[in-house]
Amino acid sequence: RQHQANSHAKRGWEVFTDAVIQTISRKKRGVVFLLWGNSAQEKT
Repeated sequence: RQHQANSHAKRGWEVFTDAVIQTISRKKRGVVFLLWGNSAQEKT
């Protein structure tokens, strides 16, 4: 599914990116994350 939207989904990236966002958020104040796409709308 190369070059198709969401072809990277359900390959572990969700766990990795969530952990990165959580770690940075805990350690630094005032960080702004720019997330786009339908999956990003589900992030809190």
